[in-house]
Amino acid sequence: GVGRQQPEETPRGRDLSVNLTLTLGEAVFGTKREVQIRRYDTCPSCHGTGAAAGTSPVTCTTCGGTGEVRQVQNTIFGRVVTAGVCPKCRGEGRVIDSPCTSCKGSGIVKGDRTIEVTIPAGVDTGMRVRIAGQGDAGKRGGQAGDLYLFVSVQADARFERQGSLLYHTVQITPAKAALGTTV
Repeated sequence: GVGRQQPEETPRGRDLSVNLTLTLGEAVFGTKREVQIRRYDTCPSCHGTGAAAGTSPVTCTTCGGTGEVRQVQNTIFGRVVTAGVCPKCRGEGRVIDSPCTSCKGSGIVKGDRTIEVTIPAGVDTGMRVRIAGQGDAGKRGGQAGDLYLFVSVQADARFERQGSLLYHTVQITPAKAALGTTV
């Protein structure tokens, strides 16, 4: 026999990315920055369930909550069981009879959001900083995706950067070089 399959997991939200330009000082010492992103958040009207107020999703009657439908065929070789995604609930195992009007049953709504992010010390151009859970919200209560910051560091004419070291060229007179000086 074929084992009973559990309904599909609630879909995880998409990861998002933002390009972030930092000054050399911010890159070397780390910083906190406010970043504006456009993302899907949990619908405030239905709290992510996708169902209208006063209602809730119900178990799919077509698949009995398994998320799949099975067909049994008798052939000359014996019984053949085929399974596929339930067409009524699309593999979720539950259906929403009265969808939320704000999110049309998805459980998420799109909007602009400003979040504060912490940039660790020592980042450099081309590095990627992951901010967990700040991507799109997952549909109907699914886990949120992540936000990736792609770092670009502005050049600073005063310093040359080689890895984690900063170099600064200072011009002094030969006399100061021979006698010593504080710059």
